[in-house]
Amino acid sequence: MTSLPPRQQVQQLVASLRRRLPGQLEGLLDHPRFTAGREALARLDDEAVAAAVAAMPPEEAEAIAAALRERWAALAEVELEPTAAIVAPDEVWIGHRPIAISLSIEVDDSVTVDEVAWDGATSQSRTTASITAQPPTDERPAILTVRAHVRARTTTARTILVATARITLRQPRILLSDDHRRLLVTDHTGRPALGVLVEIGAARHVTGAGGAIELDARAPTGATLTVAGIAAGKVT
Repeated sequence: MTSLPPRQQVQQLVASLRRRLPGQLEGLLDHPRFTAGREALARLDDEAVAAAVAAMPPEEAEAIAAALRERWAALAEVELEPTAAIVAPDEVWIGHRPIAISLSIEVDDSVTVDEVAWDGATSQSRTTASITAQPPTDERPAILTVRAHVRARTTTARTILVATARITLRQPRILLSDDHRRLLVTDHTGRPALGVLVEIGAARHVTGAGGAIELDARAPTGATLTVAGIAAGKVT
């Protein structure tokens, strides 16, 4: 079993499959019939898998992890490599002041953590830390990277595990139509804000396709605007 977040479960399962399944099948993958499968397994390097799962919603990653585990169990015993993951938000909305982002370490259930050394964190304890995010200064994407070196042990050995997290910073921008009935919400790079809570005064709305909000009535002049809890100006 594992308590890792869904995306990290997929990464753990694929890495474990690549390293352990050939030995479990005792040379069966060397048969010409399985050449395509063997080559496909070899192509699943850690970086390629990490890039793929980064684009997955957690629900999709959870379903893929369950399917991989089920199919592996049909062939052999599921033997997972010890793994650590940083639990952090994929993205954070930020205003014009620095903010602190909380981080924590999750490990496979077979792993006991002895010590964690954090790179890029501004404060830390044994298994938690925080990182200070500075507001973007231009229109380029802003990404924070934090890494943790985990000294740990399993029932059979001591090990060093490395976990990395990347957090995208998004600063809100709102374009209001001349008739005050349509808003277009993006971040500082111009990327649409999809499914994000926007407050116009006391009224609450959620952005739709393209970051758009259609209002039934005209947005009142002077009303405050917030995006994901971040102040984004006033209706003028």
